[in-house]
Amino acid sequence: MKVPVPGSDDQLIATINSYVLQLSQLQRVASDGDYVQERTRWHRALCDSWAVAAILRAPLARFKYHFLESFRIDTQRSEPNGHATKTSSGISRFDRPEWAAEFALDRIREATPFLSKIDIGGPQTADVKFAEGFCRVFAEKVAYDCELALRTSTNDTNADVLIAHASETAKQFDNKLRSGVIHVAPRPDPGSGEPIFLSSLHVLSMNESFLTTWASSELRLADAEVTQLLTGALCIPDSLASEEQNAHEKSISSKVDLEEICQDIVDHVGNASVKCRSLESQERIAMFLKLTELPLLQSLRSSLKQNIEVMDEICPTTEHIVKSARASFCALLISDSLEDRSVDHFYLRQEERSGTGFYNDEIVRLRSLHSSNSALLCEAITSVFVDGVKTGYLEQARFGEISAPDAAVVLTHDLSESLVNPLTALENSLTALKTGIPCRKTASTVWRPIASKLDRFVFDDVVLQCFVGASRNAMSAASSANSYLSATTCARMAKQVAFDVTTFVSTFNAVTASPEQFLPSCAECGRLLRIASSRVLLPSVPPRQEDEEVVKCLLAVAKSDEDQILESASRVLSSRIGATHIAPREALELLAIGGMKFAIRMM
Repeated sequence: MKVPVPGSDDQLIATINSYVLQLSQLQRVASDGDYVQERTRWHRALCDSWAVAAILRAPLARFKYHFLESFRIDTQRSEPNGHATKTSSGISRFDRPEWAAEFALDRIREATPFLSKIDIGGPQTADVKFAEGFCRVFAEKVAYDCELALRTSTNDTNADVLIAHASETAKQFDNKLRSGVIHVAPRPDPGSGEPIFLSSLHVLSMNESFLTTWASSELRLADAEVTQLLTGALCIPDSLASEEQNAHEKSISSKVDLEEICQDIVDHVGNASVKCRSLESQERIAMFLKLTELPLLQSLRSSLKQNIEVMDEICPTTEHIVKSARASFCALLISDSLEDRSVDHFYLRQEERSGTGFYNDEIVRLRSLHSSNSALLCEAITSVFVDGVKTGYLEQARFGEISAPDAAVVLTHDLSESLVNPLTALENSLTALKTGIPCRKTASTVWRPIASKLDRFVFDDVVLQCFVGASRNAMSAASSANSYLSATTCARMAKQVAFDVTTFVSTFNAVTASPEQFLPSCAECGRLLRIASSRVLLPSVPPRQEDEEVVKCLLAVAKSDEDQILESASRVLSSRIGATHIAPREALELLAIGGMKFAIRMM
């Protein structure tokens, strides 16, 4: 068991070298001739060099006796009248693999000066072969201890922690060997052939059972961390709770905080496979990645999808919108973080081997999840408002039943009662959308389509159909279908419609400081309706010059269809009242709705 010391035991080392030479010659003769491989199985279990295997037998037997419980039990069974009772040396603990690692490192350090004097031939030196032997037995201990942890632990979490600790110890053991104990020459092409040094992690990775167990443990540990982070990202502050109760939730409600959390999530996804980067086999690295990172991303996407699918409700509540929007936004942030991570050199090597980006499919799926949910949110919010308006306010506008103040001139207006609930629901939905997506740019991709659709709906299907019954064209139907409406009555109702439309536009103040920019038709029609109603209700009040020019240009349009007149009217509308989205003919209809009879040719 004693290690010869170079310098003091030169004669012994010379004798050992002569034995090493003879064993190497015997091994070459055996490899060239016919022999039974089972006879040399014990050599291959320790080292492919017979000489180094002979040197390793005693040190490894000592290591196994102290740290490998199965070895002691098998030894007792082989002895005469031996009993396979469970014994312990006091240091063979499956929760302390670092003790075995330090013991092995000490033995390798002791033997390195001696082994440097031994010439075994071949590309590897004796000290590297000696270290490989310890790596194999240490890997055997780690695999056995992990199996023991699975059998004896009271729950999976404890077993996962022990397995993760054992694999981390093996990684550190390999790093210490390479960083100073022995010198291993790097392979010119790391991705080809057998590794030049069989580390303990490599030996463990070649064990299919252990590789699956190891990956499953890393996956479960990372999944617990990711689930906790994702729960925090999806947590929405309760508006009814106190400020103190919401202090933590509010701290993660900003865009920057969510970006940090989503980056932490992606980092934990990558940490699930960080140990596999020390493996020499690229094939094992790829397999470990497929057993950890990809299932973790699939589980993450499934959790996001469950929160997004609450929008399948017929009438989604504010809470549904907030949860769905937040999950959708997190999916987008995670996909961006994955795209940044995919340019890491480690993943680029995987892309070179497989021919496709490692994260490409998951990035596409996450972004598709966000885009499809954005369309769903837009459709849901729009539908709720449209249905609410159609059941009340729309019919009142068509048949001239808009409730307006009795006096011709009033200082204030109240919102039409039939619009209160739809506008309240719309404002709550927009506020919920802003809360769920605390990023102005991303949120605008959802509410801008909502604003565009509702702008055309309110202008085309509500305002332009005022007082015309079931007909669409006010200019041709107002005199016959609604001749019972006087100019004053039309003007009063038009003034109320103008106030209602202006209030509708201001509802989008919940998401933007300039709603008129995104609902131009409604904003402009409100101005034209106020001009027409003021001319009818206040004939004795001198109109403003800008309003008078608008009325004159539209009067010209009523008398002629020439393109030149239409173009001139468009310029006047744009320069005087900023109406760039309403065509002159549509402006003429609005004047007719406001009670100005000249706008209707039939009268």
